[in-house]
Amino acid sequence: MRNFLLLCVLLFLGCEALTVNPPPEVLLPQETMEDIIYDRLLLRTMESSRLVKEDSLKIFNEDYILRKYQVEDSTLQQNLEYYSQFPRRMTSMYVRIEARLDHLLDSLDQLAKKENEKLEKKED
Repeated sequence: MRNFLLLCVLLFLGCEALTVNPPPEVLLPQETMEDIIYDRLLLRTMESSRLVKEDSLKIFNEDYILRKYQVEDSTLQQNLEYYSQFPRRMTSMYVRIEARLDHLLDSLDQLAKKENEKLEKKED
């Protein structure tokens, strides 16, 4: 009896793991989802940074991202839920996003270095 119960539980869990919610009516391409997630991460960084003026945050907000990609909030949420069912796909998206953020950080570091060199030359 115990083995039968264990078998039933394993069968139930196995079937549940294979169940995938159907794609939303408006399925955003993976590349677009990646771009949206990237922009949302940048937005969160801007919001938490004291270097960004509040006037900018009134323009660059969640609504801006929705307008930029011409998508409704409900559609975005449905797509996030759909894509979250595929951990490998989401992981690869986040790996590419991280690479983009690293590239952006490197670009900002180079820009800051050039500006510092200009300031040092002016002081001499």
